[in-house]
Amino acid sequence: MNTKWYISSTGEGLSLTIKGALIGLIPLFIFIGQQFHVSLTQEYLMQGIQLGFELVTAAVVVVGAARKVYYWIKELVK
Repeated sequence: MNTKWYISSTGEGLSLTIKGALIGLIPLFIFIGQQFHVSLTQEYLMQGIQLGFELVTAAVVVVGAARKVYYWIKELVK
């Protein structure tokens, strides 16, 4: 079992708890934006959250692949 609190129980991606918490904050972001006369829509914020998750996922994939190549090369050099 994965012991990191931010990893999903399947071990792939962020946990639904974090995603749910961020989505639950959308009304708060809209309220704060309205106080500063910034027009925010729920769709715009959902797209931003989704893009953020996709960027994090892409970064994790790139770092994981780089580590795999590094250890593969390190093993070949021995």
